[in-house]
Amino acid sequence: MEVIGFRLDYSNNIGGGHLKRCLAIANKISNYDIFFIIKTDCKNIKKTINNIGYKCILINVKFTLSEEITFLKSFLRKNELKAIFFDISNQSTYKYLNQIPYYFNILRKKTENLILLDGMSKDSIIYYIKKLNVKFVVTPYLGAKLVKGPFVHLFGPNYFILNLKVSKNFLIKKNKTPKIASNILVTMGQSDPYNLSLLTVEAILPILKLFKTIKIVLIFGPLFSADLKRKIMHKIFLFKIFFKVVDSPASMNKYYMWSDLAISSTGLTKYELAFFGVPSILISSTRENYKLHNIFSGFKSSVHVGPLPLIKTSTLSKEIIALLNDEQRRNKFIEIGKNLIDGKGADRLLEKVLN
Repeated sequence: MEVIGFRLDYSNNIGGGHLKRCLAIANKISNYDIFFIIKTDCKNIKKTINNIGYKCILINVKFTLSEEITFLKSFLRKNELKAIFFDISNQSTYKYLNQIPYYFNILRKKTENLILLDGMSKDSIIYYIKKLNVKFVVTPYLGAKLVKGPFVHLFGPNYFILNLKVSKNFLIKKNKTPKIASNILVTMGQSDPYNLSLLTVEAILPILKLFKTIKIVLIFGPLFSADLKRKIMHKIFLFKIFFKVVDSPASMNKYYMWSDLAISSTGLTKYELAFFGVPSILISSTRENYKLHNIFSGFKSSVHVGPLPLIKTSTLSKEIIALLNDEQRRNKFIEIGKNLIDGKGADRLLEKVLN
């Protein structure tokens, strides 16, 4: 049987969004063997992938791209490849920019069908290498623009890929926010390298006395550090009545539907929040991230704060209070957000690249 591969990176600094996206695509594929090829120092992820039903190869995080090709020779020789999806647009890959052309040239000899799931602007491989030897480049984000090259460029939110467990539930989007908002969801994705969850908790604590019915669900992602979890639990120890901590949930659906307001980072989660119609405050961690997210915030479906060095706890507290008190604004966010993403991106992508 022909094989479809998914090559991605997975770590605390990079996060788990790449894995979620690749799993969402893989779960829609039939009649092919699926291999995950993951560059990571998290050895437990292989068991997770195997338990889902897919084969998995782990790559040493210290390998350069050239060393990776050597390591994968046996896999490339033994398997008949239909396609390989790459979700590797991050700083760990950009260290080896001079090796990227060689890397894709070698792999293109094994299969014509190489698909790069890329980022935007300086957070994309095609920003640095215009003549990339792949068949498709996918930039599935709001504000993405056509880039001309020797590849087919699929761009824009019509190709945004939601996690399978999210995109099945098309009929349960929010249509209206309650008059009195009281349910706050805090979710910073699968990892939180900048400790945004802790910052958010510190911003919420002073306002608890103002909102007596407030309830907070705080999500710990699977890549959260033990130190971060410990610091957060220490902060909320005297306020446990207000908080529910959920560690590594299998699905976020019920928490999206429960929440009146979400506070999140500006990663891929923001698209899920928009899809479900959850009014949100989104925090940018770095200056570059802040610039990129300004494109998304231009659609006015959320409040955007950042970058991190400039965020004061008191400022974030004021933003939370303002949105909790503003029913009209929350309803506007819901209306705009749920029309940005339709959840059919994976289907459109597979129709293009496999047919």
